[in-house]
Amino acid sequence: MANSRHEGAFTRIEVDGRIATVAMDRPDKRNAMSDGLLAELDGFFSDIPTGVRCIILTGTDGHFCAGLDPSEHKARDAEGEGLTLARKLAADVADNATLSNYVMIHAIARIGDMARSDGLFTESLCAALTQTSPDATEGLAALLEKRPPVFL
Repeated sequence: MANSRHEGAFTRIEVDGRIATVAMDRPDKRNAMSDGLLAELDGFFSDIPTGVRCIILTGTDGHFCAGLDPSEHKARDAEGEGLTLARKLAADVADNATLSNYVMIHAIARIGDMARSDGLFTESLCAALTQTSPDATEGLAALLEKRPPVFL
């Protein structure tokens, strides 16, 4: 697979063979999640380059991610815009990438909008989904057996 680099307004993406590094690049906001950053992440995870088998998600300027950017936060009603966005996300998940990729990006980024108990439940659910996916299970088995993973 060819190596490539791409710089968006909010991300820097480097593909080196089977490994992609996606850096959230909003150092002035400590890489806080904004609609623009989420859109760029969604764009990458919706069309992962052929041959990429592992993705490193990182931040820039010494920060991973400060969470939701409150300066861009806007209320969304659960039955109107919220439901429309949830259906779009569900369609994206079904059409483009594994559930674990989307759960970690979209759900975790919104935990700050939830009541504490709901946020903890969501975090637990995300961990259960992502740590038990077939790819996660195969990746861990391959690591422990010191062999290349065989993903389906």
